[in-house]
Amino acid sequence: MKKVFITIMAACFILMGCSDKTNNTPITPAVPQDIMLISSYIRPNFYNMGRISDASMLECNDLIIVAAEPKADGSLQLDTIKLYDTRGVSSLDDLITKIRGVIGFSTIELRLGVHSTTEWLEMIDDTAACRTFATNVKNMLYDYNLNGVDLDFEWATTSAAMSKYSTAITILREEIGDYYTLSIQLHPLYYAIDFGALNGVDYAFLQCYGPLPNRFPFTEYVENIQTLINYGIPTQKLVAGVPFYAVAADSSKATTTYYNLVDENLIDSTTQNRAVYDNVTYVFNGQATIAEKTVYAASQDLAGMMSWDLASDVAYTDSLSLLRAMINALKK
Repeated sequence: MKKVFITIMAACFILMGCSDKTNNTPITPAVPQDIMLISSYIRPNFYNMGRISDASMLECNDLIIVAAEPKADGSLQLDTIKLYDTRGVSSLDDLITKIRGVIGFSTIELRLGVHSTTEWLEMIDDTAACRTFATNVKNMLYDYNLNGVDLDFEWATTSAAMSKYSTAITILREEIGDYYTLSIQLHPLYYAIDFGALNGVDYAFLQCYGPLPNRFPFTEYVENIQTLINYGIPTQKLVAGVPFYAVAADSSKATTTYYNLVDENLIDSTTQNRAVYDNVTYVFNGQATIAEKTVYAASQDLAGMMSWDLASDVAYTDSLSLLRAMINALKK
């Protein structure tokens, strides 16, 4: 079984290969091809709330800062970053500086997370807008000294939309070149990306979770992974996504975080996958399930594991941490 590289919503690059704002030398990805990715996401406002520990970031090799959204014309709109009780950072530049101060430039990639549920569908209808988007992403990666980009566009629900999305991915890869790591998000129902576009991505992240509880069981997870493998997604590109949050058992789409369940002393077993919080029964993946899913991904020689997200978990130093369960499963 090969080692697993854990990506927690951010990515880091090696120091000698890292570019800066005055040197156009491209960044070289830090993730070797013979280990698995361990990836997760950093939401800036939760970082400011003190919900993302240094220890958790250091256990990942790929961190993704969720920070920008595309507009219909291909421009990028940065997310608003809020201060909490005057704590935290007020700009993306300051956030990156703080994170780099913890993870450095050696073995963890730090990447840009671009997310959208709306205007991206308008953007991919226009090739010129896609080229503008690609240029803007490349400029952001250079200006902020980042290692790559992750696209979380939800969702291309028709074959026509998936075809246009695939074209946009190809345009993006052509613009940013091979120096930057590029990952895309796929859904268990919406995954039929064109193979030409697939060849241009480093990782395809499969979201084996959602707002409904039917996505959470281990059996569903296995079926989702096998569906994408059977479609033709190479295992060396496929990254299995797991939830660090909980959803309402009644399918009402209410959600809460695993952090909240622990904070309320509702977790008393590693095998626990249900809890009542604020008078609602929630379904989640406890430590045993996260470990089981991690071992399965490794047994299938997948590229790695992804989680949503670091702020939804407790700190890695906490014995109840889901990330800790993931890492420990890979050490056995």
